[in-house]
Amino acid sequence: MIAITLEAVLNFKYSGGPGHVDGYYRNLSLGLHVDVEPSVFFTRVSTLPATSTRQCHLLLDVFNSTEHELTISAKSNEDLILHAGECQRMAIQVDKFNFETLPTSSKMLCTENLKQMEEERRHAQAAEINNKLNICWKIPSLNREGEASVEGVLNQLVQEHLQLAPLQWGEY
Repeated sequence: MIAITLEAVLNFKYSGGPGHVDGYYRNLSLGLHVDVEPSVFFTRVSTLPATSTRQCHLLLDVFNSTEHELTISAKSNEDLILHAGECQRMAIQVDKFNFETLPTSSKMLCTENLKQMEEERRHAQAAEINNKLNICWKIPSLNREGEASVEGVLNQLVQEHLQLAPLQWGEY
């Protein structure tokens, strides 16, 4: 779950009545602190094999953190309706990914820090998975909608299960 904190200072200058005529005014500074939290987040992620070796089922436990009923959908799956504060499992059949075809940035090639390179690779893989899954949510009562991301919740094992097995051709 990724929460974003926004902070700002609002400055107001106002005046009125006889003070306004004489050129007097007041300044008011108001500090503002807003924590923006996701409407939905994934509490657990796992995979199950599918009937084809080129596919698998991605299992997501989806939590509705709003006070409203919302609908969540992904790819060609049926919509899942979540009530306020409810958590349900969503199964998405996905084609496995060939992460070897992801472009390697020149920034990654120049990186000497192996940990940073691995983190950038994971980020690129998560972005690719997000693009294919296209998980969206809607809150009809507020006429609001958005996207849900699996970035940051996919562990190494899940990413390995989502990856196509590498083929090795050779003469025997």
